[in-house]
Amino acid sequence: MATHPHEIGIRKSFGKGKPETSLLSGDTVDVLFSDGNDFAVVEVKSCRSNDEDFHRGIYQCVKYRKVKEAEYFPSKVKVQAVLVTERELISELKIRANLLKVRFKCVLVNKKNQIE
Repeated sequence: MATHPHEIGIRKSFGKGKPETSLLSGDTVDVLFSDGNDFAVVEVKSCRSNDEDFHRGIYQCVKYRKVKEAEYFPSKVKVQAVLVTERELISELKIRANLLKVRFKCVLVNKKNQIE
C-alpha cells in the first residue's frame, strides 16, 4: 500500500508512503503520504476488522487529519484522510465517512478474501 498510492486514490506525485508514522499527538498513522505541501493520512483495517472497528477507523482518520493540520498551524496544509478496508463498508458507515470527508477504499490484500 505504501508503495502504490494510486491503488487507494492518492496521486502518484505523493510518491512512496511512510508506514507507521508518529504524529506530535503520540498517535501513529498506518501510512502517511506527502508531496512536500499536501498530505494523506491512511488508516488500514484488515479482514479481521468488524463494523465497530471500521467505525473507529473513520474517527481515527478525522483525528489524524486534524492533528496533521495542527502540526503546521498557523500555516495551512491540505490533508486528506483515507480509510482502507478489506471489505466494503455498510451503508451507514459509508454515509458517516462521507459526512466527515473521509474517503474509503476496499482493497483485497489477503488471498483468502479474494473471490476466485
